[in-house]
Amino acid sequence: MSTGFRLALLAAVLCWLAPRTGRGDHIVLRNQDVIRDVEVVSFDEDGVKLKSGRVITLDQIEQAKLDNGQEKFNQLLQEVGGHLYRLRHLLRVGDYRELTTHAEAIHGRYASRTSDTAYLVFQSLMWGRLAEGKRELALEPYLRCFELLRKRDVDRLPLPGERTLKIDKATGLTPDLQPVWFDSRLAKDALEPVYQAITQMKTPRPTGVRIYFGSLALAAGDQDRAMQAIGESPYPTANLELHRQLVLAQRELAAERLAAAEALLQPLLNSAQRPQALYWLGVARTSSPSPAVRQAGLLDLLRLPASYGESQPDLSAAGLHRVMVTLNAMKDARGAVAVRRELLDGYGQTYHALKITKGKRPPPATDE
Repeated sequence: MSTGFRLALLAAVLCWLAPRTGRGDHIVLRNQDVIRDVEVVSFDEDGVKLKSGRVITLDQIEQAKLDNGQEKFNQLLQEVGGHLYRLRHLLRVGDYRELTTHAEAIHGRYASRTSDTAYLVFQSLMWGRLAEGKRELALEPYLRCFELLRKRDVDRLPLPGERTLKIDKATGLTPDLQPVWFDSRLAKDALEPVYQAITQMKTPRPTGVRIYFGSLALAAGDQDRAMQAIGESPYPTANLELHRQLVLAQRELAAERLAAAEALLQPLLNSAQRPQALYWLGVARTSSPSPAVRQAGLLDLLRLPASYGESQPDLSAAGLHRVMVTLNAMKDARGAVAVRRELLDGYGQTYHALKITKGKRPPPATDE
């Protein structure tokens, strides 16, 4: 510890211990600044509000001495402040996998809030769960991010780091979270929190949330709720109708009506939703008893990493995983090993790679 730092720290402590010049609240910030003889008019999860109108967020505060509410404030700071501080730091350095623990600890406190701090928590939880391969569980915090931005009529809010959320305000969809779900158990876990987030949105709700909920309900095995959400009538825009057709195709797949699914998917191969259409078409064809049809399905799935490896890593990884499983079923061990290597080397942070490695960061694949 340098002499200069010791002197600065000593000065801060002496300043803190010195007799007060008058009634007032004192706040020590994490950067060692001391705010003395101010009046705190209120405090909550969004921060400490001073009489001057200034709001100091809890992540900035090391400790405080208040004339009123000291015990309640100490408990709030202990339960929330440290988590917020860690979230800001992790976002700044881009360590997304570590976000989840801190965001989950305080997420429930912010469900009805629209502050910058609430957005920080929602966005951290979304990105943290995505980094862990838990796409289904990332949907609820995404919807809360979207609704917060919609209520405040802004496209984005400042966050530490360089990453920003991309949203389509008209539809409610984001390219960062395509409505394709891989884990039925997580889909079941996510279904009610997503439903609650949607019911709390102001009306009219964007049509894209119906796509999200319908596809998630299908993945959870709840076809009735899925079809109730999707509806029977075509959607007002071409892009939304494409998404609706994809969900309808997934319904046919879930019922093992492979020909009906393929009939819905074929026209989508020349649309903006070609990557998803390729994936589901590949899934349908690799489920066929015909070797020739299964081979065609393998080619569909391999087109995903070849053409969309960078823009659609989750779909590409899902396609490779399906190819690997199909090749194993066809007794092509050498081919399955080669595909496994491609999946782990190229898409190591996706759900399907983490599934193979049980959630650990995968080492380079080998033939052994």
